[in-house]
Amino acid sequence: MLSSILESLRQEYRTRRMGRFAFWSAAYGAALWLVDRFTGAAPGFLWVLFWATFLPATLYYVVRLVRFFRERVLWRLRRRLVVTYIFMAVVPIVLILLLVAVGAVIINGQFAAFLVASNLRNHFDELRQLNRVVAHESHLTPGKNPEALLNHLQMLYVTELAEHAASYPGLEITLRLGPLVRAYRIDGTPTKPVAIPEWLKQEEFAGVVMGNGQLELRASDQAQTSVGRLTVILSQPLTPELLDLVGEGIGPVGVFVPQERGTRPPLPPADPGSPARLAAPEGQPMETINISSKSLRLPPPVNWLDRAVFGAAALNPVIWNAQKEEHVPV
Repeated sequence: MLSSILESLRQEYRTRRMGRFAFWSAAYGAALWLVDRFTGAAPGFLWVLFWATFLPATLYYVVRLVRFFRERVLWRLRRRLVVTYIFMAVVPIVLILLLVAVGAVIINGQFAAFLVASNLRNHFDELRQLNRVVAHESHLTPGKNPEALLNHLQMLYVTELAEHAASYPGLEITLRLGPLVRAYRIDGTPTKPVAIPEWLKQEEFAGVVMGNGQLELRASDQAQTSVGRLTVILSQPLTPELLDLVGEGIGPVGVFVPQERGTRPPLPPADPGSPARLAAPEGQPMETINISSKSLRLPPPVNWLDRAVFGAAALNPVIWNAQKEEHVPV
């Protein structure tokens, strides 16, 4: 490093007159200092002459040094400061904005899934309330015999719910009164009755079940009547029409049911007359079944911030015909 400095000074002396002038001015000042130190009698005008020659050379090289420092050293330092500022200020802001955007997408998607799950819960709560109304009606109806009471309740379902059939697509009703069983759809068409599982001990039940080879909303209630104990079971398969109802105002809705081999008991076979059997779509392995809404579509985006989001929520349906209460992760 010292040799490079000396080489730069020698190059400066050879190529620039001001360099030679500054060198000899410095040599003159050094000689004058030695004379003044050892004799103590250096004339004052010689010092004036020295400063008159040395100060312009000093000012010249100070200006050049400042220019060199600004063009070489400060430029590199500025770039370092700029990079440091980018990593200390700009990058964290970008990362925070990115995290906010990702969080907004996730939260909006999960909120949409929460709304769909809430609508689904509201729907089987409606079935539960309907069961309570029918159970209360059976308690107040003075039936002469079980057959007459079942006929009365069947007419109540068929006549009172006929105008609301669009809100309950595929609804099936099972009435059990002693040994008598009635099973029919909301339009009065007979269907296969739903059995009462061994694990169902409480009087009321409402939720999502896996039964008859499909996902269903199911509500059951029991009431004591004058002619025996009545059990009312309402079953509504999870059809595309039902998903249209629960996803209205939100967007398309789908249900995905993974079926892992050997990890859970096989599902009961589906009724051939069932209106909404879940089946594996084309191109998917037989271990997965799904169902999606039929007519729901997202409206066109109004701006670039209007993005489609995706969310998921677990239904955890109960296997209806199992010997004990067991849930399926859906």
